[in-house]
Amino acid sequence: MAKEDELELDVKATKSGGKGKIILLVVAIVVLTTGIIIGVLYFMGMLGGGSADKKDNKSEAKQEHVIKPAFYLSLQPAFVVNFEDQTHASYLQVEMQVMARSKEVLDVVNANMPLIRNNILFILSAQKFEQVSTRAGKEALQKTILEAIQKVVSDAAHSKQDAEHKNKDDKKDAAQHVDNVEQVYFTSFIMQ
Repeated sequence: MAKEDELELDVKATKSGGKGKIILLVVAIVVLTTGIIIGVLYFMGMLGGGSADKKDNKSEAKQEHVIKPAFYLSLQPAFVVNFEDQTHASYLQVEMQVMARSKEVLDVVNANMPLIRNNILFILSAQKFEQVSTRAGKEALQKTILEAIQKVVSDAAHSKQDAEHKNKDDKKDAAQHVDNVEQVYFTSFIMQ
């Protein structure tokens, strides 16, 4: 009979040891999960320490990537030029608009409109029908006109800054960033 009691004690000990392991395993999982959740919330800035620094950094980053609204200016009247080679078409008529992110840039464009129109007319009159009849040719023409306008605006802005700043050190600091025309859009493009 002593042998049967020993067997019963061993069975009971094994059963309670299994329950203890299960309880210990559940507690460990709960503690681990809670730790992970707290860690994630902390590093996301939703809990205590470091959240103010991260919010400030995020707001600064958002301010740097804010895109200003676009302002448009129509270059009126339309540009009309004759093609040099009249075998395919006799003239080109183009209406354009420029886009900038500040009204001040468009004021500079308006103030320099005679020079800008002159430069655009020279660019347009040098075109060949074969060049501007393709999409790639129109895009190249658009880029060339944009660069010509940007040069005029940039030169005008630098001239204004030179007049305002007599000290050479001030000139270097002020001339580092100049807003300019960002894009030229063809609103009408007719070849006949």
